[in-house]
Amino acid sequence: MTGTTWLVSAILMLVGGGSASTAGGVKVTTAAVALLAVAAFLRRRQAVVAFGRTIPPEDVAKATALILLTFALCVLGTFLLTALDGIPLREAAFEAVSALSTTDASLGATTATGTAGRIVLIVLMLVGKLGPLTAALLLTAPKEAKVKPPPGRAFIG
Repeated sequence: MTGTTWLVSAILMLVGGGSASTAGGVKVTTAAVALLAVAAFLRRRQAVVAFGRTIPPEDVAKATALILLTFALCVLGTFLLTALDGIPLREAAFEAVSALSTTDASLGATTATGTAGRIVLIVLMLVGKLGPLTAALLLTAPKEAKVKPPPGRAFIG
């Protein structure tokens, strides 16, 4: 598999299917909302608009959180597979993306993993099936803030 084919395959695995499908990965609508949010930011618009409708800020925040969590899990899974089993970076990244997106594609590196690497892949598959955002929400308990902190500005860029 060439580098270009590998990259396109990884992106398609990460994007997954439609919103109502059982496909793993980030859904097409989530990716679209994130891209629309980037476009709105670059155009210096306050609202994210699609097909003449404003997308609520909560949905934009969910899409952003989901994409960042998915990316972080892919990086962590790739790191653990390379560190624990010495799998080359490209194969480890493909296996991690495949496991998280529940695609079941492989470059053959799964057979070279030991017990720890297989546990990493199993956890990625489980989180991919549940959805990264759902899994993160299950692991965190909501806490009511007793005092609301004052607003602040973060210098981003």
